[in-house]
Amino acid sequence: MKSILLIRAVICLALALPGAVPAATQLYWGGGDAGEWNTNAPNWLTGPYETNFTVFNPGDSVSVWYGSLFLGRNGVPIPVTPSNAVFSGQTVVHGGDITGPARVSIVDEESDVIFSNYAAGLSFTGGTLITDEGTLIIDAGTALEEATVWFGQGPIRFEEGVLRIRSSVPARAITLPNPLDFVDGGQLNFSACAGPVTVSGGMRLLTLVNFITGGERNEAPVRSTGTIEVGAAGGTYSPALWRWFGSGRDLILSGNLVDGEVGVPGHRPPLELLNLDWGTLRFTGLNTFTQGCYIVGHPWVRVDATGSDYAIEVTAGSSLGTGDVRVESNAVLRALGAGAVHPSARLSVQGSVYVGANVTLLCRELTLGDAIHTSGTFDEKNGGGYIVGPGRITLQCGVSGAAVPPVLAVRLTEGSAPPGVVLSFITAPCQSYQIQVASSLAHPEWDTVATVAASAEARPVSVTHEFSPFVRRLFFRTVSASTR
Repeated sequence: MKSILLIRAVICLALALPGAVPAATQLYWGGGDAGEWNTNAPNWLTGPYETNFTVFNPGDSVSVWYGSLFLGRNGVPIPVTPSNAVFSGQTVVHGGDITGPARVSIVDEESDVIFSNYAAGLSFTGGTLITDEGTLIIDAGTALEEATVWFGQGPIRFEEGVLRIRSSVPARAITLPNPLDFVDGGQLNFSACAGPVTVSGGMRLLTLVNFITGGERNEAPVRSTGTIEVGAAGGTYSPALWRWFGSGRDLILSGNLVDGEVGVPGHRPPLELLNLDWGTLRFTGLNTFTQGCYIVGHPWVRVDATGSDYAIEVTAGSSLGTGDVRVESNAVLRALGAGAVHPSARLSVQGSVYVGANVTLLCRELTLGDAIHTSGTFDEKNGGGYIVGPGRITLQCGVSGAAVPPVLAVRLTEGSAPPGVVLSFITAPCQSYQIQVASSLAHPEWDTVATVAASAEARPVSVTHEFSPFVRRLFFRTVSASTR
């Protein structure tokens, strides 16, 4: 019993010693007189309905809604270090940094949480979570016309959240060094106060990202110039990129769309593209993602295949990746360059494809409505209303990738004179072959037995080679150009 009392006395003494670290407390913003979030102004409450103010200590967890606060002391910004920081409701935060491991959370569908007074940015090291339809507004009003705006040093994670960048300078170019991580849907809104013209920064697109460009049709377009990682191998959800209702300015994606999470095994879902307002969603970047895409139509919009409204547009020098492309009903693909669809891809059209002047679009299979074609050239005259514009679509094998070696099956002919050997294999799409024979591998002299022409589809091939009964051994090989 004496030892237990002694331990309790030591614990009580330690808690009472000067400089002891107090336990973390959940605090609620109360505003107070100064309106400053620092470590000496009593602006916080220990409960949402309390009336006695207290002081914030590093490590406390904080929650703010329907308020306005300044991170600083006597008007000078300072960093604060909470264990957690949650903002909701119509809240405005001015200046200062939130450092340490805390993640800044923006929650609640009624939240327009504004971080203003930007000269360059903040250094929130724990990242940001925008969830439950919460809205984060970055007010870049004091930034330079070409500025890097840091909203923390960690990733911005979207779970049904919205990011809006406000700018009173229509020509402003903004770089967001934080990666934007869309894991459960999200929106980028550039409609308030003109917004920036160019936004740079990486995105990781696992589900939906929804762009609203706002403004008028004759105003400068919104440009996204950063790299976008599309989906994940073995991912559950399809990545999607939409230009949503309320968009006035065109949206131009000039960054590279690449495969996300390279090295993870499994199927990659295709990228879903949708344009739901006047104007165009335009691709001008290289775009090397491999899973293909499908362009979704919508019965509410009027589609004009000769114009750019509601269209997915791919300029010369750009593409929709290397995979198959599907254009659904009430959707338009405007192909302004030959590489819009990869030469080895399939193109399926239920809506419309506009092919620009002097453009020959290449693919290895073309579906127009219910008709599947594996050869031929198609334009407005024989495109069945699915193809418009002065250009054409030609089915042929394009140059791409390494040759695929076949698996040869070899058998002898039965009862034939002279004897023969039958070589059978399955061709790879868009790949030609030469079958060659030699009698020795020491100093081989290869003779061509047969040539198999490339075809758009994989197909079985059998070649018979007759030989003299006095031949003791033969060696065969296939030679293929890289024509897939």
